[in-house]
Order: sequence, then C-alpha cells, then structure tokens
Amino acid sequence: MIGIRERFLTLAIGMLLIVGCAGEGVAEVGALEMAVADAPVQCTAEQTAGVIPCFGLHALMDVQVWGPGVVTEITFELEETTDPADVTGLSVYYTGSGTEFRPLHSFGSAVPPFSGRLTVEGNQQVGVGLHHFWIAVEPSRHAAWGRQLDVRLVDVRLDGVRCIPAQVAPPESLTLGNGIFSTVLRQSGDDGVHTYRIPGIATTPAGTLIAVFDLRWESAADLPANVDVGCMRSEDNGNTWQWSNPAKAILDYDKAVPGSMGNGVGDPAILVDRETGTLWVAALWSFGNHAYVGSGPGHGIDETGQYVLVRSEDDGRTWSEPMNITAQAKADQNWGVCFQGPGHGIQLGDGTLLFPSQHTEPGGTGARAYFIYSTDHGATWRVSPDVNPTVPPQLNENQMVELNSGQILVSSRVPGGRTGQRAWATYTRGLTLGDGQWSPIRYDLPDPTCQASLVRYSSTLDGGDRDRLLFANPGSSSARAGMTVRMSEDEGRTWPVARQVDARAAAYSDLTILADGTVGLLYETGDRSAYQTLTFVRFDLDWLTGAEQQGAGVQSVD
Repeated sequence: MIGIRERFLTLAIGMLLIVGCAGEGVAEVGALEMAVADAPVQCTAEQTAGVIPCFGLHALMDVQVWGPGVVTEITFELEETTDPADVTGLSVYYTGSGTEFRPLHSFGSAVPPFSGRLTVEGNQQVGVGLHHFWIAVEPSRHAAWGRQLDVRLVDVRLDGVRCIPAQVAPPESLTLGNGIFSTVLRQSGDDGVHTYRIPGIATTPAGTLIAVFDLRWESAADLPANVDVGCMRSEDNGNTWQWSNPAKAILDYDKAVPGSMGNGVGDPAILVDRETGTLWVAALWSFGNHAYVGSGPGHGIDETGQYVLVRSEDDGRTWSEPMNITAQAKADQNWGVCFQGPGHGIQLGDGTLLFPSQHTEPGGTGARAYFIYSTDHGATWRVSPDVNPTVPPQLNENQMVELNSGQILVSSRVPGGRTGQRAWATYTRGLTLGDGQWSPIRYDLPDPTCQASLVRYSSTLDGGDRDRLLFANPGSSSARAGMTVRMSEDEGRTWPVARQVDARAAAYSDLTILADGTVGLLYETGDRSAYQTLTFVRFDLDWLTGAEQQGAGVQSVD
C-alpha cells in the first residue's frame, strides 16, 4: 500500500507539473521533496464500503496521521450523507498503529446537529510512524434502508499545524440496510490476559448489557490454572464496554496460596432476577487439581470443585464476596464435580431462579445434566433430577428455556458416544419443581461437541405476536466453525430459520435479547483460532430471516 508521504508527494508533484513548465516543474520537485522530508506530519483518509444496520457504532472513516506530535483537532463534514438526521452520534476513536476499528480509546465526540463543518477536539500524543483515528457513526434506529452515510475529511491539527489530507473524500461509503453490528469485546493479549474464554451475557432490567467470561491470565488452558471471572458492562446497547470494576475480576482467588495450582475460578454463567434486580454469576472454583477431571466425592475444597456465586445489587457496578453453595448444589456427596452452564441461567414465570448445571462421577466420567433452582431469590438452592440418569449418553454444558406449557426444555452437548448432534429433552414438574420427570432424549441440529446458547425471544403468553426461541452454536457436526443462529416458532420442535453469523472458527457463545428487541450474541471466534477473540454481534429478526426492504424501507422490530 502506498504510504502517506508517497501519496502526499505524488499529489503535490502532480499539481506542480500541471501548472508549471517542464523545466521549472522538475526544479520545484526537488525542493518539494526536501520540504516533505522535513515536514512534521502528513495525513490522509481511507474508507470501506458496506451495509450497516440502523444501530451500533460503525467506522465511517480511517483518518491516518503520520507522527510524531500531539493531535488536538480533527475536522470533517458529512458530505454526501443522504440526511444528517439519520445520525444520532459521531465520535472519534484512536487505535494507534492498529488497523482494526475498536472503540477502546476515545479521542472525542461531535455535538449535534451534525450539519456543516464539525470539529472534534482531543489531546492524543502520537509517536513516529503511522497512527489511526476513526470517525465512528451511530445511525438512527428509525432511519430508512438505502440511505448513505459519508464523510469528507477537512483537516487534522497536530502540534498546532493544520494538515491538509492527501485524500479527503474516498469514494466508499456506508449504506443503511439489513446488516449486522459486530465489535471485538476482548482479544487475546488485551490488558495482559493470555486468553479470554467462556462467554455469558445478559440484559438487566435497566437495559444494561453484562458480559462475563474467563480471564485466563497465563495460557489458554482450562482449570486448574490461574483463571478469574471478568465482567464488563455496556450502557449503550453494546457499542462500547467498560470493566465492571478496576480490578477486572469479580471472582478472584489468590493464586499464591501454596498447593492451589493457580486457585482458578471460571466457566461463568449469569442470571438476572427481574423481580428484585439482583444479578447472579455462578462459577466453578478449583483449589488445587479439583476441576472437571480432578474432583472426587465430598464437599471440601481439598476434595472437589466448588460451586460458587457472586451477586450485584447495583446493575453490575459492584459485586459481593463469593458465596459457596457446593453443599446445596452437590446433592449427592458421591458425585464428582458439579457446576453451572456455562452461559446464562433463567428465571421462570413464577419467579424461580434456575441455573442449568452438570455433575460427574468421581474423576470426571459419567457426565449428567441437571439444574439447580431457588424459590427464595437465591437465599437457598435445590436440585432437579438428572436429565440422563444412566450413562450413556453423557450430557454436559447445557442450556435451558421455559416453554409456554410450563415445561423446561434443555439442550446439551454430548461429550461421548453419539456425536454430531445436540441432545434435547423436556422436564415436567411434579407437585414441586424438584420432583418432576424428564422426557426421553432426542437428537437434533448439528453440533461439534461444543457448548451452545438457547434463549426465548418472545411468547404469546407475554403479549408477543408469536412464540420464538433462538439457538446459537457452531453450525457443523464436526468442526468448531461457522457460528449460526436458528429460530423456532413451535417451542423447539423444529428450527426452520437459520443464518450464519460468522464463517470463521467459532466455539462457545451466549445469546441475550436487548431492550429494543434486537438480539445480542457474544461468542468465541478469530482468524487464527476460535479462541482469539470474544466478539459481540447485534442483529434484528429482519436480518435473521433475510427480510428485504419493503416500502420506505424502515426496519421492523417485532
């Protein structure tokens, strides 16, 4: 790719050769080369064409600045934008030498109305070399499909010097339409963490998005290891994210304790109590070699993995000290490990809190799916019967949803025996929730022996126009790749609607429904491996069903 200096020099030389005679032009070129070599900064702009939805935060222009110095102003115009009223937010973000847009470091924001010449002020030190500033746009939720968003870069001010861009208005632009919003929430190496894994996500009654995940500090390895549970919050529907607390971890046991083997805690699941507003996060704590494989009979920390909870009463801003419920969740001391989902728990229509769970026989064999539940808002916990009281099949890492019938539908991965499909069953309660019965297991939908996500989108019992369930997993029977979302309108019996979110390697995922009816998906994916990033995407049902523009092209939210 031609560098900024080369572009700037080529443009200037061309102008001189046009206006001057041949001999004079050549003389001027030599002087100009010297001037450019001594110039403190040049800048230019690049854009990428694409179709974007009427929500999210999207890179409209890559403003490239050659340092060193301090950038204090970036001025631009929404030239060729169909209607500036289609824009609800304009911000500039800085990614240094990084060529991928990530809204982590804000330079500044523009103030509406977004017409005419706009200047965003900030203060960003840049070193020698090429640096990237991104003009990012948030479209109006009710803008019409087919409209254009475009920008013209006027100048950049660095060390008080006005830089005239070598290119001010690239031909590319963004088009509003039936698109998907995507952003990398965490990437391997961010903030000194080797690998981020095992996502869970939920929407609070306030509309805040809460994401939880493993902080695998030193390697990508499972427990036992130096692993904590991290939490991030978004108050703008997933456009930007902040740590729940400065320490990053909401569950963290001291790795320096002798014999603890990292004292790790991970595989989180999140649950929202919509009656009280309390948020719950469950996780598996492994003191020493007492994780999935190393756990034996008993309840003690030196015998088996521990089922622990933390809670937040302030929308995920702060979290309690851990609560150990192993003695309640591990109803039979002869089991091996027992722990949550991972992913998310659910709240039933009667207010009961429920965490999908699993337990093993000692040593990590004979995996069985079940759930723990609380009828007193988390004060005490009880257990259900096993989905699979006999083995095979083994079942683990399950997710559940309440059906309109009051039954509970479970979807589990099958780690041994029958492979290539998900396992499904329904639970019918007895006199109490804990003395019900599971239906025979059936198999449906391709699955590469991987965790998956299951969530209710809408119910006619709650005033919805239709009954809809959503399911996400790598859409393959053999490879962790091709993250796919499916929809059922018959309470999980069939899944006729399916659309691939990402063709790359992909693994664990979790779904949530945002306050405006769009769908959020947090999942593991990457160009090099499935465990390179935690990526958040947001879409609506029009995208999932492949709806095309109708009439004026205003997107519908069902």
